[in-house]
Amino acid sequence: MRRRGFVFPLDALLSLLLVMIFVMSIVAIEDNTQVYTTYMREQSKYIAEDTLTTLRTVSLKELVPPQKIEEWLADGTLNTTLVSPDMSPLEIVATYWATEPLYPSADLRHKAEVILGYILNNTLKGYNYELLINNYTSPYLRKIEANYLSTSDVSTATLTLSGYAYNQTPRGYMARAFLTKLGSKETEYTYVGMYYEAPGWTTTDYLTIKQPVPHDSILPSDVNITEVRWLPLPKWAEVTYHYTTYYTKMQLYIDGEGVTCGQFKANQWIDVKKWEILVDNDPNNPETCNMLEILLKHSNLKQHVFEIRVYNPAGEYNPMYTAGIVNNFISISYTTSSFTTFRYQKRFYFDNVTSYHLPLYLGRAIFIPGNLTYMKVQLTFKNFPSGVKPVLYVDGYYIGTGREISPGVFVWDNATISANANYSALSQTYPYIIVTAGSSLRNLDPPLQLDGENSYIEIDYIFNPVILTPYSIDLTKQVTSSDIMDSSNCKYNSTYEVTLCRDLTWGYVIPQRVSPVWTKFHFIILYNVDDLNTHMTVEISNPNITVTKIWDSSNSISFIGISPLTKDVNGNPIDPVFASGINYIHAYTDTAYEIAKELSSGEFTYIIQAYAGYGDVFPKLIRSGCNGYNITYYWGDSKNPNVGHVLAGNDPYCSVTVADLMTGRDTYAVDDAIIRLFNNLGGDGTSTNPLLIELPSDVNIEFASMGDIPGLLKPITITLRVWREQ
Repeated sequence: MRRRGFVFPLDALLSLLLVMIFVMSIVAIEDNTQVYTTYMREQSKYIAEDTLTTLRTVSLKELVPPQKIEEWLADGTLNTTLVSPDMSPLEIVATYWATEPLYPSADLRHKAEVILGYILNNTLKGYNYELLINNYTSPYLRKIEANYLSTSDVSTATLTLSGYAYNQTPRGYMARAFLTKLGSKETEYTYVGMYYEAPGWTTTDYLTIKQPVPHDSILPSDVNITEVRWLPLPKWAEVTYHYTTYYTKMQLYIDGEGVTCGQFKANQWIDVKKWEILVDNDPNNPETCNMLEILLKHSNLKQHVFEIRVYNPAGEYNPMYTAGIVNNFISISYTTSSFTTFRYQKRFYFDNVTSYHLPLYLGRAIFIPGNLTYMKVQLTFKNFPSGVKPVLYVDGYYIGTGREISPGVFVWDNATISANANYSALSQTYPYIIVTAGSSLRNLDPPLQLDGENSYIEIDYIFNPVILTPYSIDLTKQVTSSDIMDSSNCKYNSTYEVTLCRDLTWGYVIPQRVSPVWTKFHFIILYNVDDLNTHMTVEISNPNITVTKIWDSSNSISFIGISPLTKDVNGNPIDPVFASGINYIHAYTDTAYEIAKELSSGEFTYIIQAYAGYGDVFPKLIRSGCNGYNITYYWGDSKNPNVGHVLAGNDPYCSVTVADLMTGRDTYAVDDAIIRLFNNLGGDGTSTNPLLIELPSDVNIEFASMGDIPGLLKPITITLRVWREQ
């Protein structure tokens, strides 16, 4: 008998009154963070840096509730003669600090610390902190009773600000620029990590799995889906039993319509002989593959239902040969003008499943990027059979039977799970959460149904590598077989029409000036159960670090998540996990494990900020005769960039290229602000270094004449110390 199976395992023009006030520019950001050896210390480092960056770049009104703004306007905390809620908190603080000697009765320094204290207290929950302005601090600027001298694990980030004093000689002009809306971005969504298995042998008792995509959110209102990729892999591929070969049988549907694509035919049962990713990026070829046509036909839907019907005829002869799916994925590529479609996911839903038999196995792999602090699992069934109790396993930890809170609704609360699973060990991993119902064969009529909309895994964790602001734009890109840089120990399997390898290296490019969030990778592994040589290693490297092992075990791994806080196999932080340029993932195995070259894939997510704060001071504001620019720029893939045109400022507009702006940025404040904004958007806008996104027709460039603003003042230093609560 031969058996093959899979291993599952973040405007209007700002009204700045520029007489007798301080306007600042950033001179330097110093990172004086020590080198730490624990996860919590690394987390504090990122929080300190990101918090100061946010206080410098994001307006007060975006960080504080409207009610608090109204309160501060009413009681004079916000002195509108000097500042505006449109200014960033550090702009307000620097203005108050510079003008306090001119208005001693206004108590401006106290007002500055009230504003900063409120924001820090609401931003740094879970942390101790102390903020110093020119070495001055107060109870408003530090956590109550917090004393950094009591711990050695203190992370420090510092900003040095320069400004302009009352009635001194003007020096010139400066500008800032930001986007108020987005033209278009190209991004991806992938649903991966589902596992369902139950007996099902015929066309009358097949297992049904309905998977909403996106699974845990909805699509943007202006979404335009350009490609769909689907890997429908059965639990059992091929079974030879008593000299007869059996294949799992499947039908595929999207939004209730039969799918024709690859080996699959609409509304027909087919033998799944070929392991293949179904890809459709042509909306005009339904005879070959109709997945994109179906999605576009139902474009009014904010979730699309991908349905698998599956049975295994070999199960009639041996119940161990079940119907089921494991390690499947569904990925859609789309364009949208929405700034942010990303969120730190903390609730993971199951699918809608219908089974005519027990035992039933339900599973989801979830990525826990940070320090796990909470977990709850809830499953809601219809027609749940009497005498059966579902049992929960969390990455191999036995949790036990669920508590039935109402008929068919079972819950495992945080107290129960945390008492039986090691949250420290689960942190920063990609574990399988599995529930089993029944241990022996049992026929069900009516069939058992899992209500996916009310069945979920809920977690909480500490992880904030990037602070999301109203100017944050998220982008997710695929890593596929086309990104394989090297392969060895490979052989072509003609039965399944895939290449199986024991050594593969993928490379993906992280652009400059972006903030990586994470990379998630999915290995499709064939396991020879008769081979005792079981070992798998996964390594990462980038331009700033050498090859570093992040998995090294006799067990294989199907899912791996990589975040800025990922550690090596010895528990040491990796610095940096990501770097601009090519980042590599290298996986190699012993003979028992083979990786499917064409099927293993992943995705990486990063954030760009559509904002460039005030820069240096320049002799001129903008080119003569211009109040704005009509800019020609490039965006998209550097191999085949798109040409774009965008307006900045007001009429009359002067036509310029990015090359003109780069030449003029040493003279003109507005030219410099636009180029700095373009840098934050992942390039400079030239054909060789295009922007990552398409810009709308009205980028809002803000600039302020400094003709009435006096000269250089002694710099102000702002330091933030952050450390974990004990």
